[in-house]
Amino acid sequence: MSQTFTTVADQEYRISFFVNHDATTDVPRLTQEGLLTAPGLHQVFKLRNRQVSTADTTSTEQWDTWQKQIFYFTADGTASTVTVQSVGTKAGISLDNFKVEPVTYTTTTFNPTAVYEGYIDLTAQTLSDWGSVSAKWSMVDPESPIVDYSWAIGTTRGGTQLQGFVPLGVRESAQNSNLFLKHGSYVHVTVVATNAAGLFAVLYSEPALVDLTPPVIGTVLDGSEQDSVDLEYQNSDVICARWSDVMDDESGINYCEWALGTSSHLANLMRFTTSYILEDGKSACIDSSGFIAHGARVYVIVRCHNHAGQSATASSDGVVLTSVPPSIEHAYVTVVIEPVTQYAPRNHYQYSPDKLHIAWGGFEDPSGISYYEYMVEGPDFISAWNEVSWTGEHTATLTDLQLVPGATYIVSVRSVNFLGMQSDSVSTEVNIAVQGRPSINRGLKLSWEEQGKMLINWEGVFGSSNADFYYEVSLGLVEGGSKAGLWYETRQTNMTVSSLDQTKEYHITVNAITNAGMYITVVGRLEG
Repeated sequence: MSQTFTTVADQEYRISFFVNHDATTDVPRLTQEGLLTAPGLHQVFKLRNRQVSTADTTSTEQWDTWQKQIFYFTADGTASTVTVQSVGTKAGISLDNFKVEPVTYTTTTFNPTAVYEGYIDLTAQTLSDWGSVSAKWSMVDPESPIVDYSWAIGTTRGGTQLQGFVPLGVRESAQNSNLFLKHGSYVHVTVVATNAAGLFAVLYSEPALVDLTPPVIGTVLDGSEQDSVDLEYQNSDVICARWSDVMDDESGINYCEWALGTSSHLANLMRFTTSYILEDGKSACIDSSGFIAHGARVYVIVRCHNHAGQSATASSDGVVLTSVPPSIEHAYVTVVIEPVTQYAPRNHYQYSPDKLHIAWGGFEDPSGISYYEYMVEGPDFISAWNEVSWTGEHTATLTDLQLVPGATYIVSVRSVNFLGMQSDSVSTEVNIAVQGRPSINRGLKLSWEEQGKMLINWEGVFGSSNADFYYEVSLGLVEGGSKAGLWYETRQTNMTVSSLDQTKEYHITVNAITNAGMYITVVGRLEG
C-alpha cells in the first residue's frame, strides 16, 4: 500500500495502523515481517507470531490477530509518501484503520537542572506475552546542540527493569517490540538528552498502564434510545444502534467505531468509522438511503479500543429494512373441499354449509410474515377481517358457520408483516350446494333407432332445484356391470351408441351427479 498525503514541511506526523497476518497464505507465521517507509523513515516491523491457544492452530480465531503499529516522521515538503508492504514475495499482510495525523508536542528547553515530567508521548501495547512500547519527545538547546538521546523502560519512574538505556543519536522517537509486560503493571520511559557541552537533562513519561484485556462491549442493540427495545424490523432508512454497557475497568475506553454489514462479521456495507457516533460515544445513527436496499438484514458491528491498544468487536443481531407491504405476486388462496361421496366436488362447489377449510401460500416479505387475516363475504355473513389463529401451517378451518345453500361466497386472505403493514388480499369463491340428493321423476327412454344403434334419453328423468348435473352413462351385458366395455361422461341428456349386437340384452346405468358430488342412479334395459 502506498499513498501520498498533503503535509506541511517540518511538521511531525504520527503513523498508526493495525496489521495482521494474511490468512490466505501458507507461509509460516514465524517469519512474517512488514516494511514501512516515509520521509526519513525506513522501518521493518515484525508481526505477532504466537497463537493464543494450541487447541486449533489452523483457525485464525485462535491467534492474537490485529496488532497496532505506531511510527513518527517529519515532513520534508508539501507532499509525503507513506508505503507499507510485506517483506518477501510469498506472503502478504492485512492492514486496517490506517491513519497519518499531525502531532504537536510541547518542546522542552534543555536545562540540566530541571526535571521534565510528562513530556513524552508514550504508547504501550500488549498481546498475551508480547509487548511493545513506543515513545516520542521533543527538546531543543539554544546554546549547545543536542548530540545524543538515550532511553530506558522500567516499571517505576526512572527505572530500567524492562530495558536499560539505549543510545539513539539525535532521533526523537523509539520503539521496543520485544518486551514482556505484566498485566496491571505500569510502564515508565526515561529519556536522557546530552548536549555538545557534555551536559544532560532527563525527561520522564507519565506512567502507562499495561492492560492485557480488551474492552467488554456487551450487547449491541438495533435502534435509538427512543426505541427502548432491540429492533428486528424497521421501515425507516435511518439505521441506529447503541452499545451503552461498553466498559474497560483497567485502562478505560479510548474510542469506539462502527460499521454496517450483511452478516455479523462482515463490514461490507459501511467500513469502520467514528463518523456519526453521538457525543456519548455509545450510540450512532446514519441515513442509509441510496446505499442499502430495503429487504436486507443489516448488522451493526462495533469495535471499541481501550487506552492500552486492545480492542473488542461485537455485533447486533441485525435489523431488516422494509418500506413496502408483503408481496402477493405469487400468493394464492383456495377452499379445500372434502368430498362427501366417491365423486370429487367441481367448480368450487361444497356440500357442507357449516365449515370452510381454507389454504393459502406465496405471500412474501423480507421482514417475514407476522400473521394472516381472512374475510368471508356473502349472504347472511358479516364482512370483516379476522386474524387467523396461526400455528405455522398455512391452513385454517372455520367452523360453526351458517352458510346459505345455493349461495356463492368470496373467501379472501391477506398477510401482515412484523411492521404491521398489510398486503393486498387474494380471493377465491365457494358455492354452497343445495342440500339433499337429486330426485328421480321417471325412467329412462331406451330405443333402437336402426340396426345396432341405440338411443338413450334421460331428459327430465332427474329433478333438483339445482339442475346443473353431469352424467355418467355405462352400458353392459349384465345388470350393474359394463361387460361390453362402454362408459361415458357427458353433460348432455341423451346419446346414441352404435355398433351394438342387437340380438343381445343391454343394461344401461345413468348416474346424475351434482357439482357438490351428490348423485343418484337410474337403470334400464333394452332387448334386441
